[in-house]
Amino acid sequence: MLLFTAAPFCRALAQQPDRIDSLSKSPAQYTFKKPRAFAFIRNFPGDIADYSRTTFQKKNVPKIGEMVLETAILIEGDQHITDRVYSLGDKLGLSHSSHQKTYAHLSLSVGSKKLELPIAAPDNLGTAMYFIGDGFTHFSIAGSFLAYGLAKNDNRAEQTASELAEAIITTGFATQLLKHLTGRESPFVSTERGGEWRIFPNQADYARHTPHYDAFPSGHMATAMATLTVITSNYPEYRFIRPLGYSMMSLLGIEMLNNKVHWASDYPLGIALGESFAKIVVRKGRAEATPVKSPEPSDETAETPLNSIHVAPYLSATGPGLSVAMRF
Repeated sequence: MLLFTAAPFCRALAQQPDRIDSLSKSPAQYTFKKPRAFAFIRNFPGDIADYSRTTFQKKNVPKIGEMVLETAILIEGDQHITDRVYSLGDKLGLSHSSHQKTYAHLSLSVGSKKLELPIAAPDNLGTAMYFIGDGFTHFSIAGSFLAYGLAKNDNRAEQTASELAEAIITTGFATQLLKHLTGRESPFVSTERGGEWRIFPNQADYARHTPHYDAFPSGHMATAMATLTVITSNYPEYRFIRPLGYSMMSLLGIEMLNNKVHWASDYPLGIALGESFAKIVVRKGRAEATPVKSPEPSDETAETPLNSIHVAPYLSATGPGLSVAMRF
């Protein structure tokens, strides 16, 4: 149990290009531009190519080995971890179904027409914990940044919204591709301890019986990590975001074991994918931003620093004197 709750703190697998050192600098050192229209779609092929190119390098072999070892250890203990968390859920009164929603309707007036939009909201604690990793949640966060950016003419917020959408889409593609290749059973439909793996499953069977094939890796955890990484990279001055995000991801991880949607070993690779793609996306955004240049001092200010006192003797018709000049 301790292993999977610590999973959100695992390091990303990929190393990004050394020529781009933008993430080592604060966003305050950049003037952000408005994101290009549909940049989150246009950049998609390049993001996938960047991940492949920068991950599978000789220097990353130790980190890849670390990821494989961590996953293997968790696979060995998966069934025990799942059973323990399921029992803990019973003691805490957590529902084992995380798909219970309460639907409300939001009325919007568009000209002479009225629209009724259904809104899903969790109706119990377990569902609320599961919603942390829901795609609707993360796209809503992106939409909030976009709305704020447009209202306040804040390019950083708009750029963050675009990067969130891009990171979520690329991460979702990668996790879905791996799910379709690994074919691991989800706990709630498992036919053997730890769930059966059906490598390169029949895709027609996958479509008909998805829970029997789509456990590995966790898309919910990948999406949550991608969202957290983009926000903390663009707003590092808000230091509470990272511990809050890790805490929420831990709750998400617990709930996905409690409702038997995922095994603990589905988490490490999902987290690494989310963080890696988010870093690729943020670096591209910084590469398009304009670095803020410090004003170069004039000849006068170069010789005499600000906040200085300059004392000089002088001789006049009335006799010698002393001149005192202060610069601020």
